[in-house]
Amino acid sequence: MKSSLAVVLFAPAVLAQTETAPPPVLTENGFDCFLSTPELRDAVDAYLDDPSQGTATVQKYGWPIGNWCVRNIADFSYLFDVNRNPKAATFNEDLTGWVTTSARDMSFMFAGAASFNGDVSKFQTGRVLKMPGMFEDAISFNRDVSQWDVFNVRDFERIFREAIAFTGDISSWDMRCVETNSTLF
Repeated sequence: MKSSLAVVLFAPAVLAQTETAPPPVLTENGFDCFLSTPELRDAVDAYLDDPSQGTATVQKYGWPIGNWCVRNIADFSYLFDVNRNPKAATFNEDLTGWVTTSARDMSFMFAGAASFNGDVSKFQTGRVLKMPGMFEDAISFNRDVSQWDVFNVRDFERIFREAIAFTGDISSWDMRCVETNSTLF
């Protein structure tokens, strides 16, 4: 009897291990989807160098950048961070077309992107765990993020530090799971 009980107790764990993630989306609207963070960062860097329609990056992933298929990406950290790419300081495009349902890490995503005030209101943030410094030093950013689902976020440290234009209302954010938020601003 003990051995059958052990099988029952451990069966859910075995089932959980055998579950598979959905296959990645390879193309969308006739353009390639990103499959890795390094691939996305390289494309962002190329786009920041030349955002015109005739480039190889645009031919592969689409134009403008807000139409890119990023749905497979979990790590958006440092994507438009000026310490990673100084050209991000002048980036200011609409990203409402980005499907971020796989996102887990948005740390320092727009850090130092001084001109950025693009619409990110439709970012799907329900699975994100980390957002420290996401808009740190993004001095022009003042968009609505009030509807973001941030329940699972553990780290908000400095998310809006020196984002001096930001006056958004985040009072509806459910931050019960937060572990680090001593200074949001």
